[in-house]
Amino acid sequence: MLFGWQGLEQEIGVERKEIFDESILEEYDFGVWKEDLTSEIKPQENLEETKDKPKLSQNSEQLDPNKMEKKLRNRIRSRKARKRKKEYLEELETRVKYLEKENIRLLNLLNQNKSESQKDNPMNSKVPINEYDKVLRKVWSNVIDLETFDKKENPKPLADIWDDECWKLLEKHKSFVDSAIKMLINNIHGNSTPPYWKDLTEEYTTDYNIIKKLNSRTKYQIPEFMESHELNELDLFVASLNPTKNQFNFLRKVLFKKMFELKMKCQEAIKKLLDAKIIIQETYGEHFLIGGLFLAKSGIFKDEQIINSKIKETIIKKEDTLKEVWKVKSEPYTLTYKLSSDKIIGRAIKQHLSKENYRKNLDFNRFYINVT
Repeated sequence: MLFGWQGLEQEIGVERKEIFDESILEEYDFGVWKEDLTSEIKPQENLEETKDKPKLSQNSEQLDPNKMEKKLRNRIRSRKARKRKKEYLEELETRVKYLEKENIRLLNLLNQNKSESQKDNPMNSKVPINEYDKVLRKVWSNVIDLETFDKKENPKPLADIWDDECWKLLEKHKSFVDSAIKMLINNIHGNSTPPYWKDLTEEYTTDYNIIKKLNSRTKYQIPEFMESHELNELDLFVASLNPTKNQFNFLRKVLFKKMFELKMKCQEAIKKLLDAKIIIQETYGEHFLIGGLFLAKSGIFKDEQIINSKIKETIIKKEDTLKEVWKVKSEPYTLTYKLSSDKIIGRAIKQHLSKENYRKNLDFNRFYINVT
């Protein structure tokens, strides 16, 4: 292997004396900008302008080849350095844009959680079941001694109590039911529901090559790439697995189809919960207005009669209405899963699990209404 000028000559196929020919410079630019190179070497067509000037000596007209080689290599290194700097600046700009968007998203999420964290959890201090009891006790404490359950002397009229306190009772109950249903829906999945569940469809259509390109992007380039290719959280999940072609086909043809089926079952359960919420709130609202507003303000029954009836009830000391009123009972229940018989994923289970794992039992509590 030749080094120095001889090696450069052999690499580009020109002799040393040809290096000052402009046509050679156009053909072999050595990876540098021609205007930088030719600025050091005076073009031949401009030599006529120097005819009137004193001629330089033979040695001064020619540049030292070693110096020329050094300049060429320095310019190549400079160009690479400029390219690296440009790429670094572009990466920084992309990172800044990503972090700005992420900062705005996190601030919005923080504000949303601050405003909703209290009211969305039925066990939270703002709308728990004991808040409902507290308002209920306050209503009856106007007419009953809650320690002895004796009537108070000269109790406040029930019509006035209704206007002062009972509407708060209705609002507390509505808030409690709303929060309880939200909690059930948020936890309908055993673990926290993966964010990509919202993107599950019957058919997964993203191309494998797009997933590979997504996986090769940096975390700062991913948002722009996803936006330009209209990708979603499910695609991001697939890319995070870095699957082979066979693994990708398993996800697309088997696993995602099964997960979509489970998602549909959850949606059906959520629909029934929402229907139940409407029935509960409508029923309680109607009962509240008839049993409270009507009886308190109609004058059909005297306040003393209503108070006496409430004293005899166990409204302050609640019993288990689940069993005593609604006749709802529970018993241990075992559900058997025959995994190998599943229409979608059964074949894969037979290939990758042993026979003792085909069949699994899970224990639950089954609730039912005892009508007998």
